[in-house]
Amino acid sequence: MVSNIVRICVGVFLIPTMSQSQKLTEADFRVVDLVVNEKVDTTFLFSKLGRPKTSEQFIDSLRTVSPETSFVYQFDSVSVNIQRFWIRYFEFTTSSWVTHRGVRVGDTSEKIMKLYGKPSTETYLGYSENPIEDVISYYIKPNSTLGIAFYLRNKRVWKIIVGWDTGC
Repeated sequence: MVSNIVRICVGVFLIPTMSQSQKLTEADFRVVDLVVNEKVDTTFLFSKLGRPKTSEQFIDSLRTVSPETSFVYQFDSVSVNIQRFWIRYFEFTTSSWVTHRGVRVGDTSEKIMKLYGKPSTETYLGYSENPIEDVISYYIKPNSTLGIAFYLRNKRVWKIIVGWDTGC
């Protein structure tokens, strides 16, 4: 199935934080011998994660000169986005997976702050006084889109994205 990617965020409040967070390292982007921004073939990917339940092909039609094609492979408890044989991101929505520093789905924002320090950004989807969802993000360096994003509802993690373009 081919889909056009359109990402729209409504009511987003981005709050940059100036305090130092604990610096992200390559280990923060490693999942079972797979690393974000690493070239990988599907045989190796499947040997580490098993056969995917589903796979989808996406074409980013916003790039008019040379549209990018990516594939999202959905495994039992993790999705992996591959673009031109490079791992773009991992997405976790169950507590089966844990980040390198020990955060998993179901953990609190307090645990995230304890293990990662002050976030690079906090994003509120909805109204800032009563957000529908919070996104706490950590980036490898300023002005980068490589990082880790923790999506929270009621101050509990419901989704973790590790890789490129993790936030909204």
